[in-house]
Amino acid sequence: MILFFRFNISIFFGSGHLFRVLNLYNSEFFKDCQKLLLVNSDSTVFPKFSNILDDYNYKLIGGLKKNLTLENSIADMDLELDILEKYIRKNQTSSKPKIIVDIKDTSVDYILRLKELGLIVIDFEDLGAGRDYVDLLIDANIHHFQEISENSNKLFGSDYVCLAPIFRDINQLEKKINNEIKDILIFFGGSDPSDIANFLLANIESCNFPSNARITIISNKITTSKKNQNINLKILDVNLTAKQMAELYYNSDICIISGGISMYESLVCGCPAIIINQNSEQHRNVSFFNDYIVNLGIFDKTKIIIELNKALEKLKAIDLRQRLSIAAKKKIDGLGINRIAKRILTL
Repeated sequence: MILFFRFNISIFFGSGHLFRVLNLYNSEFFKDCQKLLLVNSDSTVFPKFSNILDDYNYKLIGGLKKNLTLENSIADMDLELDILEKYIRKNQTSSKPKIIVDIKDTSVDYILRLKELGLIVIDFEDLGAGRDYVDLLIDANIHHFQEISENSNKLFGSDYVCLAPIFRDINQLEKKINNEIKDILIFFGGSDPSDIANFLLANIESCNFPSNARITIISNKITTSKKNQNINLKILDVNLTAKQMAELYYNSDICIISGGISMYESLVCGCPAIIINQNSEQHRNVSFFNDYIVNLGIFDKTKIIIELNKALEKLKAIDLRQRLSIAAKKKIDGLGINRIAKRILTL
């Protein structure tokens, strides 16, 4: 079977689409497929992730954009369709080719032209009109929906969060909740469009972190230099493996993160999380998880330090961290990728 993966990476789109697609690409359920990644990106973000993609069979569509947004994410549609058509012709198999589309917003014309090539279209978290014409629509961020039959072309809700298998393994381990907060993980995604990591680092002396805490910041955008002998600080690049990320969540007492895929990773690992959202879309989704995290709303530099310090004080209570951890691990079990892959194979 031929399986294509179409996704975007940019400041606007973030990097979560990349890692979700790679989780599926690497799934054991698709190990015998002929696979090709089709990526659209911009000159700001792509160089930071190109070394990851070098390990995969991928094609960059139409060169790097100066700024990739919804408006120009399928501007090279004809070129994209030409790549798909040639690949299908060269690698014909007995089963119909499939394409996983993870570009956030599709048009009806785009989806119909994919189907004209004989492609079965699987679509992730699509806000565009094209979503009504796909063969399978998957959206873990839709939480209010009527009961859906097994044969439906919709997979909605947190049962379909697509994480690497290592997160399921970590979910099965007992998460130790220490009396004191000693290890803190800070991560605002691969692109961090609001530059929250730099802001927190610049104001780290105003944050009421425990005096003996070890703080790990994951970011490739750090421009602020902080040297303070009273702060045990380590900065890591974002290009960590899924195993490294899972272990960081598992070994941290709390994490301070944004509300994208990072939130789901923290939940499945049982790491009590303080969420600072990058935008209104993240905030809308995170509000459905307020029983499992501490939600500080959308990033606002005029008040975030005050709100963060209130949250840090709140999470000193070990019973609260225990409750959040246990509930989070039950809410997100890490099996979403298996559920998705099995359904795709039935199409």
